[in-house]
Amino acid sequence: MLVRILAPAALVAALLAPPALGQASLAPSPPDSSYLYTPEGQILQQFLDAYNTGDRSALERFAATHYTGDYLANYGGPQGRADHWLNKFSQLGPLRFHTTGAFMGRPVAWLLGTVSQGWLGQILLLTDEPAPRVRGHMSLVGSGPPGVRSLPEPLDPPSLPGYLDAYLTRLASHDLFAGTVLVAKDGRTVFERSVGHANLGHDIPNHLDTRFALASLGKLFTAVGVLRLADEGALTLDDPLARFIPEYPEHIGRQVTIRHLLTHTSGIELDEIEAFEQAKDAAASLDELLHAHLTFLDSLENVEAFAPLDHFDYSNEGYDLLGLVVERASGMPYEAYIREGVFAPAGMYASGLLSEPFIPHLALGYYSGLGRDGTPKAGVPVEFQHRQAFPHPSGGHYSTAGDLLRFVNALVRHELLQEPTAARSLARQVVVGEEPGRASYYGLGFEIHEEAGLTSFGHDGAYSGISTALSVYPEVGYTVIVLSNYSFVAKTVARHLREVIASL
Repeated sequence: MLVRILAPAALVAALLAPPALGQASLAPSPPDSSYLYTPEGQILQQFLDAYNTGDRSALERFAATHYTGDYLANYGGPQGRADHWLNKFSQLGPLRFHTTGAFMGRPVAWLLGTVSQGWLGQILLLTDEPAPRVRGHMSLVGSGPPGVRSLPEPLDPPSLPGYLDAYLTRLASHDLFAGTVLVAKDGRTVFERSVGHANLGHDIPNHLDTRFALASLGKLFTAVGVLRLADEGALTLDDPLARFIPEYPEHIGRQVTIRHLLTHTSGIELDEIEAFEQAKDAAASLDELLHAHLTFLDSLENVEAFAPLDHFDYSNEGYDLLGLVVERASGMPYEAYIREGVFAPAGMYASGLLSEPFIPHLALGYYSGLGRDGTPKAGVPVEFQHRQAFPHPSGGHYSTAGDLLRFVNALVRHELLQEPTAARSLARQVVVGEEPGRASYYGLGFEIHEEAGLTSFGHDGAYSGISTALSVYPEVGYTVIVLSNYSFVAKTVARHLREVIASL
């Protein structure tokens, strides 16, 4: 039986409450219609001529002609620039100039994917020579200019499935996407389709029951596990880390709380230390991963004067520590608690951990990068199959689009968390980013976005051969789930679907 799911008022109120830290200024920047007549605009047009060929030699010639020697020396020469743009081509496809505006006081050219409908903003910094050359540039990948949509005209709900079907067909025909897209309204699926291959070598297509590695989207399960334990009285969000992990240095363990770990404000950030990453990769259990933490904490610049942060700083290490907290607070292995405390109550029987010995229907990951012949296309197998030696709470999960919808429905029905806890999880705890026309925050494990007149909660994830996005729009009742076994492309698709939802 299909049940109409309406977002409870408490969830909507939590999303619309003021942020805990900071305040956004979201006035749109006016466009500059004269951009194409500037030196930057003329170079941009030559860039598009080279980029849209998808040809490495054309991009290398463009870079050698229009970039300064110093810039090329720092960024891999013409070959490095060509690699960069070919990877963008594989994510966004061909681009065309759309409009201009301003970002941080500089003119920005907004380019739109003719197939992907994905946006790319370009800010070019030129020398003052008689023949200007690029001495630097900034790429804004993601959402487009404030108040501007890529859709030629608004859609209505009855036309949504047909539009999405045609959109996915275009993406797949240009090899820009492989995976599953699901859109639901009030908890009921209104569109679901899989395209591309789960296994190229064996010619196995993606199906609706294909399971995808989730990368950081799986942090939602760890966060909900922690919050369930809070509902059960096994912990509080203001408990110090030392209560559950006394092995941590006392001056850190006494200051960092569970709340800090959930909101990425703990200040525990080790993944820029190469030796730590090697030790992390060699770990065979959460306890061994903790040992790697303890070994390399002295490498933190502020280890002697350590203090939690008053701002957001994304930390996979923090969520792996939360996995240990789950184990020690529940008395169960992490994977057992997530399976019994999160997956089972939500009816997610096609979900699990990538450390399991056998995972049927798991898609292989493919780089969204250069093909074997050097052309810009997806379909280069990664060197691993997204399997892990032990459960990684920061991103070691797999699922299907259907199971993720069950997760969302269980969450809004308060079958996973008590209503006050669910509302607190979606309250803005810390500012992630603010720019004209959009703002992002982090709750207790949930990403919160405001853009195109809509507020959403969820999470995304990306790794080699993985890109995922889950977005719930409680004010209008839509849920969007994008799972891909190509790198980085899920965000492009999910952002376009945000524009589609906003137009309905």
